[in-house]
Amino acid sequence: MKRWVGAHTCHRVLNNSSSNSKWIAKIVAARMTSSDVIKIHDIVVDIKSIYFVGITMNRAWKTKQISKALVESDATKQYTLLCRYSVELRRVNSWNNCKINVIRVGAIIQPRFESFYFFFNGLKGFTISCRPFIGVDECHLKKKYGGILLIDVGRDPNDQYYPLAFGVCETETKKSLRWFPTLLLEDIGQEKRWVFIFDHKRNSSLRERVDRWKHRIMRIPRLKLDKEVELDGNWIPNWFGETIWKVERFHTRHSFIVDISTRTCTCNFWELISIPCRHALSALGFRNQYPEDFVDDYYFKETYVTFYDFNISQINGQDMWPEVNIEEMLPPTYKKGLGMPKKLRRREHDEGPNKGRTQTSYCFINYGIHGNNARSCTSLVVDPEAQKRKKNQAKQNVARKSELRRSDKNKGS
Repeated sequence: MKRWVGAHTCHRVLNNSSSNSKWIAKIVAARMTSSDVIKIHDIVVDIKSIYFVGITMNRAWKTKQISKALVESDATKQYTLLCRYSVELRRVNSWNNCKINVIRVGAIIQPRFESFYFFFNGLKGFTISCRPFIGVDECHLKKKYGGILLIDVGRDPNDQYYPLAFGVCETETKKSLRWFPTLLLEDIGQEKRWVFIFDHKRNSSLRERVDRWKHRIMRIPRLKLDKEVELDGNWIPNWFGETIWKVERFHTRHSFIVDISTRTCTCNFWELISIPCRHALSALGFRNQYPEDFVDDYYFKETYVTFYDFNISQINGQDMWPEVNIEEMLPPTYKKGLGMPKKLRRREHDEGPNKGRTQTSYCFINYGIHGNNARSCTSLVVDPEAQKRKKNQAKQNVARKSELRRSDKNKGS
């Protein structure tokens, strides 16, 4: 090299023969593993903005098909690793429970996946200090083979959700919904009378905040108690003997009977929530008693710490899982549903429809009357001021556009 000029005078060339569909598919497949929703136009824009390579829509479509095949082949391999995963869970903790159900048509044919259940022994703190309510929720798996993901959740002393067990099945049937809670009862025992509630909507845990909480009662139950304390001033207690009080509201005929010894109120709030209601708090305030002493022990911080005192054993990476001498199973058979796929969720019987345009009230600017607009208006009376404002606004828009054109011409010259 005799002379080197660092400044480029040539324009950028986006066409690159090395950017074939297989190379782009590796990039797109990494994105499709986290989200299946990717458009062909987005592939063209991303490759051009990140790698400065231009591709056609035809190549982007072919790239998406190759990427989809790569992702789905990886999903197929995941089913062959379930047996090794279950053995690894039992290796780190012998009390962990895993069950895999398969379908075998014949002795020669490979088994096919049907359902999967696993329970961590570290979640048994739920049985020590908990309320006997278990929610069963499910969601659809939007991958190639589909299926239903099931989860059992309970409530911790901070009134938040606590995961218990997980499972995967093909469809939401009576058989699967009966099979899943039955396995959970075998793990947590049947000493208590458990109540199962279906269709819980969320699951969360705030274990890391417990160390910062300095109060005796946990945060969410504390907020409920404080709300009742703010409203107890509107009620007047009247003593009826021993620990029974009749609580009345100012200038109304509303009244409730409170029994402090049995911790009951005719509004049923105290019995259901185990937190004193506003009627009971007015009686307790008259007796100079602290409301915290009548809150159930379930909401205390000590109970919360005991609740999360168990640990889930960690497992090794996938390459270190023990080998098993079990025949590899096939993924479940893909079953295409009838008709077009549904995009709207199933509504409950007590839910109303969404409000459309027919249920929305509109107002015509000329009159300020609801239920009327400029097209459907039949009145001959027109507000002249409103018409002037409309014309002036149009003139201002035209003048603004002409000024922008003049400024662009001056810059170009």
